[in-house]
Amino acid sequence: MVAVLSLLFGCSSPPKVKKEVLMPARVDGLKQSKKIAFIKFKGDTNGLYTQKVESFFRQIKVDGQSYFEVVEREALQKIIEEQKLSQSGLLNEQESVKVGNISGADTLVVGSISLPKVDRVRTSEERTDFNTCVRWYKNKKKKRVCERYRIYRVNCFTQSTGIQVNVKFVSVETAKSNYQGNYSGSDRNYYCTDRGSPATQEELKESAFNQAVSSMRKDVAPYRQQVTIEMLDEDDGSNLDDKDDALELFEKGLKLVENGNIDRGCTFFKQASAKYAHSPAIYYNLGVCAELKSNLSQALTFYKAAQNKIDDEPLPKIPQAIRRIEKRMADDEKVKQQSRGE
Repeated sequence: MVAVLSLLFGCSSPPKVKKEVLMPARVDGLKQSKKIAFIKFKGDTNGLYTQKVESFFRQIKVDGQSYFEVVEREALQKIIEEQKLSQSGLLNEQESVKVGNISGADTLVVGSISLPKVDRVRTSEERTDFNTCVRWYKNKKKKRVCERYRIYRVNCFTQSTGIQVNVKFVSVETAKSNYQGNYSGSDRNYYCTDRGSPATQEELKESAFNQAVSSMRKDVAPYRQQVTIEMLDEDDGSNLDDKDDALELFEKGLKLVENGNIDRGCTFFKQASAKYAHSPAIYYNLGVCAELKSNLSQALTFYKAAQNKIDDEPLPKIPQAIRRIEKRMADDEKVKQQSRGE
């Protein structure tokens, strides 16, 4: 897994780095759903939105590889017609197994959809016409000054729409549901006759649909997420300040990380640890270096070593880092289980 790193700069604060990590799908029940077939959703009169959901699943990729194989719609439709089965999205268990077996799919995706409708509400806003004066007066210099300009109103409109997409993944092998989820999306557009512009109904519907299916993405397949990791720039609980050689290397390491040279900075932390082996901050930063390289077991070792070197008040960052690594190790195991390579 390639790490994507970047620096976050702040004034007089410890250097921070961002790391991109692969998170497991939030729904674990779909890890066996590799080849899926879509039955037209209930309520989708012409099948347009079922095709849109199908297209969304075709485009889901994990590390550049398609996560789902989707049965071609033409092939599936032919099977349904030849077998004289229901096309309403309400196949019974026996029909689901039959369609799945014939198509080679291991999972059927059925569901329902509330087709989006665009509502349009008219209101108005007040405007001032500064080119037309309706009341004048003379000031102390006898000069005509406008006291009140013409006030008029313009029509304004709010267009809004919403969509509800319900999906159900049915195992062909067991004819039982692996997962069922409800997703919604909405959009609105406000404009007046003299400013702004109306969105088309199709634009609003498409936006609402994209919002609904986007909320589905993290549920159904592993996804990438950025985490921010902060280093330690001072050492409480040891005598690092009295160890000139180690302190110099430690500070050089921090400066290099601040300037974006993370690998070189980590080299200096390692050299500092050789000069002084009792610094929690040095070992914590070595843990960060290992974490950035996705060496989680080594990172955990360094973080625990840093924790063990604290004699006084605990540093909150260290137990937080330990919990973060333990969670990442568990997440990595889930990702492996959800991997299509196994």
